[in-house]
Amino acid sequence: MGDQEIRPQWRRSSFTAKPDNNCVEVAFAGHEVWVRDSNALERPPLSFPRRTWHAFLTRLEPPSA
Repeated sequence: MGDQEIRPQWRRSSFTAKPDNNCVEVAFAGHEVWVRDSNALERPPLSFPRRTWHAFLTRLEPPSA
């Protein structure tokens, strides 16, 4: 990453489980999508190419009628 450190803006689902706040967080970092466990922030995030992330989300969506 060189001298520039990427500081992504993490997003948490509106479906976060209360009261423990168990959730997966997602951030866009350049050409990658980072995914992390909100209860294990000390662990490094998983990294996926944006195309792979898009394909994953597309398969999650229910088919249109």
